[in-house]
Amino acid sequence: MRRFVQIGFGLAFGLTALMPSAPADDQKSASLTTKPATSEKGTAPDFSSYKYVMTVWGEVVKSNESNVTLRVYWETVVQTSNRGARPTLYSNVNRNHYNPYTIRRPNVQVKTEHHDYTIPYVPESLVRTKTLPKKLGLDGKSVPYTDAEIDALKVPYSAVGYQASKSDLTPGTVVQVSVIRDKTIPAASVKDSDMRVKYAVIWGHDPNPSKDITPSSPGSAKQ
Repeated sequence: MRRFVQIGFGLAFGLTALMPSAPADDQKSASLTTKPATSEKGTAPDFSSYKYVMTVWGEVVKSNESNVTLRVYWETVVQTSNRGARPTLYSNVNRNHYNPYTIRRPNVQVKTEHHDYTIPYVPESLVRTKTLPKKLGLDGKSVPYTDAEIDALKVPYSAVGYQASKSDLTPGTVVQVSVIRDKTIPAASVKDSDMRVKYAVIWGHDPNPSKDITPSSPGSAKQ
């Protein structure tokens, strides 16, 4: 009896070995069904045809779908003159005076001045926000984002912050702009008109914008 059991087990094992196995491709595809596709993670724009110029902070004056006008504040050194009457030697024996062999600190004053720059977008330009905007429920109260919503707003992951739109760049918005230019333009020929927006990252809103920057209602940034 034991011998028949052994023979039967051997036949069953042999038939199993002869059965065709599942194709490797089928096995591989089955193992990937639980993993997100690479494309689902978002692909960052290709800026390989551009050259980085600088990162600048500024305040939005106006914007539309084609460009953004940015107000940049510069610190400028202003020469001042505080020369008074000629000091007498005999009556100023205890007064400090300048030694020509020491490092002289020039008598200057620093003032802030602003200039406006209109910077066009390129097809790859992105507007982002440094922090998540408030999400409001049906009752108008703030509600938390779900993990899935946060994950979706981060796409593409290589860009800073979260997704935003050009219409979010309302007057008075404080932004950090990465400026680029076409790399085919010779360095000696580059002008301000060649500057383009790579990323415009929203950091907040100026509570006291300049008088000539008129806050607009939502959506009026599209001009």
